[in-house]
Amino acid sequence: YVEKYFKPFAGKIKSGSDLYMATFWPAGVGKPDNYNIGGAEVARVNKIFDLDKNGQITAGEFRQYYRQRFPELA
Repeated sequence: YVEKYFKPFAGKIKSGSDLYMATFWPAGVGKPDNYNIGGAEVARVNKIFDLDKNGQITAGEFRQYYRQRFPELA
């Protein structure tokens, strides 16, 4: 099942943050840094990723958090 789930992302997952994004917000894989992940509710329940505290999480914020938290995997 795992292989089947990730098959559409073949060649698109280039980093640990891409893998994480494919797992938890698949629509964000390959999107630019200004792409909004969800909306205000997603930001509310995932405050750790809302680095500028504006009530929105962008793909760039997520990638930045991931690089800081897991530098060896980024």
